[in-house]
Amino acid sequence: HSAPGRSAPTLGWLGADAGWLGVRRRAQALGARHWALVLAHARVLALVLGLGRSALDNGR
Repeated sequence: HSAPGRSAPTLGWLGADAGWLGVRRRAQALGARHWALVLAHARVLALVLGLGRSALDNGR
């Protein structure tokens, strides 16, 4: 199919920016407790990804 052109990535970036603004506004409304939860989840996710990657490396 035909590509829509160069406007698509720009619209995507604008959407991402708007989403990020919304996330920041919501985060500020929820407060620091929410950020602590997000950071904890990010840490666990990073740990799981790291373990998975090392397991893949060992399997090779």
